[in-house]
Amino acid sequence: MTLRVVRADPAGNITLLVLDPVAEADRAAVARQLLAIPDLAAEQVGFILPPSEGGVLRLAMMGGEFCGNALRSAGAWFARQAGLDAETSFHLEISGCSGLHQVITELAHGTAWAEMPLPERIEETFSSPATADCPQAVVVCFPGIAHALLPGCVPDMLPAKRITSWLCRQFQTPAAGALYLDVLLRKMQPAVYVRATDTLVFERSCASGSAAVAAWLSRSRPDDLCTYDICQPGGTISAQVRRRNGSIVTLSVGGPVALGPVQTLSL
Repeated sequence: MTLRVVRADPAGNITLLVLDPVAEADRAAVARQLLAIPDLAAEQVGFILPPSEGGVLRLAMMGGEFCGNALRSAGAWFARQAGLDAETSFHLEISGCSGLHQVITELAHGTAWAEMPLPERIEETFSSPATADCPQAVVVCFPGIAHALLPGCVPDMLPAKRITSWLCRQFQTPAAGALYLDVLLRKMQPAVYVRATDTLVFERSCASGSAAVAAWLSRSRPDDLCTYDICQPGGTISAQVRRRNGSIVTLSVGGPVALGPVQTLSL
């Protein structure tokens, strides 16, 4: 199989965008092969598809999950293909979440912002067998992915796998994150598990994780637009939360996205 692929770098969360058609049943296996190529050093894979709900394109993630960084990357790729260097807004579709999502790109400055789905639930002081070692755990669920915020806990592969696997089962999501968080410094080490590929990656950044942290941090803020810069190993992702009448009404994430050339790979 020969595929055209673009390597995107949204704050270090290396994302491969597959431009050629791949059958849905084959995507997880193809993704595993791409993730195993050392020179690509990728953390996740998304497949560019024709739109079906009125967007400019549809993005299907390797496990059917939702991913904010991949959404930003696909938006940047579309803007580059269309020659849109100035600030431009359009809508994309993505797996794990129905409807259209606004993406705003400004390729002249190398940035892309994406509209995020609103949290379906935020559970503070969350208690479960999986989070027994992290008594301050908070769970934030989005369509397509659930996150456990773990303030003060030390990143560790085995607990992260246990927590994220449990979240996927408990909330029936295709992906889950364990977010090791320093609240005072606004620093985060995300670990993301994708059920279909059975992969857990300590990612260099996570956009939906950044949105989850921002949604939680804004809980005691008055109605207004709040911006949080979440520092992660690969860079900083900005998350904006707008609250009205005590509820979150909009949520978006943004920052730099770098795109490589189109590569042709044989698998």
